[in-house]
Amino acid sequence: MIRSTQGSKLMITITLAVWCLATGLAWAQVGAKEVSHAVVLPVIDKTGRQSQAILDKATAAVALALEDAGEFTVVPTSELERELAGMGLRTPLNPAEQLRLAERLHADKVMTSYLHALAVDGRSGAGECQIEVQALDVRAEEITSGGTGVASTKPIPGWDKDIMNVVNELLRQAAELAVRDMLRKSIRRGFVEMIDDLGAVHVNLGMRDGIAVGQELVVMRGYWQRELEKTVMRKIGTITVKQVASDRLTAAVSSGMPPRTGDRVYVLYRPVEVQKAVARGKKVTKGSRILAALGLAAGIVATGLGGHTDSPPAGGAAPAQGLATAGQAAPGQTPTIRVTNVMNHPNPDYTKIKGYVVFRGETPYVDTDDPESIVHVSGDSRFSNWDDDMTARAGIVAQKEWTFIGRDGEEEDASYEITYNHRPLEPGRTYYYRLRRIVSPYQPQVPMATEQARGVRTAQEIEYEEAEWEFEPNMDEVLSDPSAPMGPVTYILPALPSQPRDGLTTINPREITFVWDLQTPPTAGSGARNARYVLLVFRADDLNNPVYQSEAMRPTATMTKVVRDPNEDIFQRDTDYVWMVGHYVEGESRPNNKFKMVLSEQYHFRTVSLPPSPLMVRPATGDKPVPVRRGWWGETRSPRGPR
Repeated sequence: MIRSTQGSKLMITITLAVWCLATGLAWAQVGAKEVSHAVVLPVIDKTGRQSQAILDKATAAVALALEDAGEFTVVPTSELERELAGMGLRTPLNPAEQLRLAERLHADKVMTSYLHALAVDGRSGAGECQIEVQALDVRAEEITSGGTGVASTKPIPGWDKDIMNVVNELLRQAAELAVRDMLRKSIRRGFVEMIDDLGAVHVNLGMRDGIAVGQELVVMRGYWQRELEKTVMRKIGTITVKQVASDRLTAAVSSGMPPRTGDRVYVLYRPVEVQKAVARGKKVTKGSRILAALGLAAGIVATGLGGHTDSPPAGGAAPAQGLATAGQAAPGQTPTIRVTNVMNHPNPDYTKIKGYVVFRGETPYVDTDDPESIVHVSGDSRFSNWDDDMTARAGIVAQKEWTFIGRDGEEEDASYEITYNHRPLEPGRTYYYRLRRIVSPYQPQVPMATEQARGVRTAQEIEYEEAEWEFEPNMDEVLSDPSAPMGPVTYILPALPSQPRDGLTTINPREITFVWDLQTPPTAGSGARNARYVLLVFRADDLNNPVYQSEAMRPTATMTKVVRDPNEDIFQRDTDYVWMVGHYVEGESRPNNKFKMVLSEQYHFRTVSLPPSPLMVRPATGDKPVPVRRGWWGETRSPRGPR
């Protein structure tokens, strides 16, 4: 009996151990993340100015950022180089070559990265860097995800001129931000739910997944491969999103074969420089139909509702330039872009307006159906203007609730909750803005409103949240048509004065050399190349009227202007002066100040008291002026001859 009991205990112990081991493995599998095996190709230099050593560092930074994300394993560089040499391939690779390489290396993703900007100020140590990462999905054979990281470093007190330390930090930060942005924007795979009688394709993805009208999706279908004894996914075509709801979309076939129910769907990534303007017909919404049926005044209908279109305005009207302009609070301060409300005319009924949404983009026809384009929400019915700036703010939530009288005469509730991120302005980028009103549907009464904004995070490393909005009633009934685009306006930081140094008191008034550096180099973008710089010099007691103003100069990394004044017609001796540099962008609206320029910091200098100049005359017998001689003999106006 004792042996039997011991044997039973042993069997129970073994059974429990096996069960615990199996349960632990099962839980480990449940908690494990899906990890992709990735090939990281050498970074492509979009600036055209970087050395191979810098590009190698950038490639290593991207690989390290992917590994640190915990969702990728990266093919070692030595293995990648060996396969490239064995296949006779040289980077950059086209998509077909990338797929062949991925097959050899058994990779799920092929990462192509671009260095769009890298600059370090040699005087202060401040710098900026922009890296974009694109992921080619081997199964979909398309680029289905990507992200961009923009990093900057502040001026370093007592900087030792070690540029490589700053470059390493910029590359590390930009790569991490790009990978984080890619993961944040990654959209889950969907599937085709049905094909209706009109041939429209219905997919289980929507606005909550980051889908917007006009996006392209690739359709994949599984085929059983007998020889491989597995299902292989093959691309059968692409579809374009035509309508989108919170969790569903309707699309039309744009290429390839028509889909079937159950086909897989992948969203295609659109690179940074590709901003497609999607033409959409203007929708007639239920709200506007009801207003029209009620015979309300045209002014109220204009205040009200309607779907929006991103098509160019009739007649090809240009964007309203002067309603989005760069400016600054004082010379030398970081500029902002002031966006003026263009929807205040003609005299809207403020009781019907519950707020305004400001959108920003890099093409005139900003997608105002995409919450990711939102940079500001105002709950003020009399909203007049707003200043956009370089401050990053994430996870901002704007809310409002009110009541209105519905079409059946009953009091109903309305509300909105908009989550958005304010991404900072990037020096060298050119921007456009558009507005949409938030309005009461039907015939609203004086609202009983509550409003709040919460959740603004200001950590040093901002983690942007998924932007989204919720309206009750639906968006088409609460958001108005968008305004015309405003812009373009290029964001450029003020110049940095260098010489003469601030406070210098040994300046010769007959020839002064002015030197300044550019915080936003001309390589930062086409708008930065179109900037023009003007030197301004004032007497210290009159900063309204310059004693000298240079011609407009095209930008270079370091700029110099020599002002020669041998007769002292411009600068006086023993006098205090102030100098600064202004800039504007050709073809864009000028800043709204006296000089119509964004101004640098003011630097002071004082001219020296020189000895008096000799009086010069031109003798009758020659062309060369000679000094007037004075002495006990009187005044002589010609050279004295030899004795």
